[in-house]
Formats: sequence, C-alpha cells, structure tokens
Amino acid sequence: MSESFRRRLHLLAFIALSAVELYRTFQTGYPPVFSPFDSLLLLTAMFVLLSGLMKTGKGGTILSAIFIVSMFFVPYRIKEIPPIVRTPLFILHVFSAMIAYAVFISLSIVALLDIKDKKLNFKKPLTAGFFFFTTSMIVGGTWAYLAWADLFPLEPKSLFSLFLWLYSAFLIHVETDRTFNKFKHILIIACGGFVLFSYFGINFLLGGTHGF
Repeated sequence: MSESFRRRLHLLAFIALSAVELYRTFQTGYPPVFSPFDSLLLLTAMFVLLSGLMKTGKGGTILSAIFIVSMFFVPYRIKEIPPIVRTPLFILHVFSAMIAYAVFISLSIVALLDIKDKKLNFKKPLTAGFFFFTTSMIVGGTWAYLAWADLFPLEPKSLFSLFLWLYSAFLIHVETDRTFNKFKHILIIACGGFVLFSYFGINFLLGGTHGF
C-alpha cells in the first residue's frame, strides 16, 4: 500500500465517520458525545484523520480498522442527554480530549516505527497533544465545578487523567534531556498504551463519573 493511497483511504474514512456524527448531531440538536458509541465514534474519527496525516504506516491503518470494527459492538441508540451535559464546556472538554488521545496514540505508532533509526523529533506533535489535553483538563474541571461544585472529583478517570497530563508534560521535557532522550521512543510508545487504558479500561470497565 503506497503512502498516498493510505492517506486517501484515511481521509475517506474520516469523511464517512464525520458524516455519521453530523447525522446523529442533527437528530438530537447537539453533539451526542455523552454516549459510548458517539464517544468512540469521535475518537475513531480523530485517530483515522491524524494517523493518516502522520507516518503511522500500516500500523495506523490496522488500528483504525480495529477502532471502526469495535464501534459495531457498542450500543448505538441515542439516549436523552441530561441538560447539564448539553453545554459548550462539556462538548469542548470531550472534543479536545479525543484530539489529544488521537495525537498520543498516533505518536506511539510513529515512535514504534522509528525505534531503530531514531531520526524523528517528537516535540511539536507532543506539544500539540499536551495543549489539547491541557485544554480538556481545564475546561472539564471548570464544567465539573459549575455543574457539581467539585473541581476535581476523586475518581479513577480524573486521577488517571492527572497522571497522563503529567506524563505528557514529562515527554516534552524528554526531547531536550540527554539522560532520558535515549528512552524517548519507549516512553512515547507507553503513552499510547496509557491512553488506550484511560479510554477503554476506565470508561468501559472501571466506571466512575466518566463510565458508560
């Protein structure tokens, strides 16, 4: 599979996924990102797009296919969303988190492919992922305070998100640190695993306020 064909394939898949999300948004009058299906749909769309733009090779395409297939095993019926969730803050919180997740997962694949050559610099994409994740943390905390008067709920997702935020900040530092720089590929690959655990492991299994 040529790189140009792979990118076109990812773009077409992103357009199709976005069309589904738009259709479901028009059905409800707002992005239904509260449901497990639409949350996974959004993450899949972001990952399909970003992994197509980055040099993730066949690994990015295979994982994109796995994400798409997994959507068929999640209930797709749209349920009425509480008014407290239908706010711009919550929607921005979810969208920015999914973009950050997609960046980190894509980077973990790129790092895996570059682990032998060690030619790539990851600072700019890591900074972009950190920016979106920071936005998600700040907006999410603001929304939680306004909704429940609780800035930082002590539950699995919030605690692990704090760890992931600190870890992504550490990864940016790794790029300029001679001691840790030689381990950066392994550390970035691990970040992708942490993101997958944060989304699938906590949201679908451990529950809490972020559980489906």
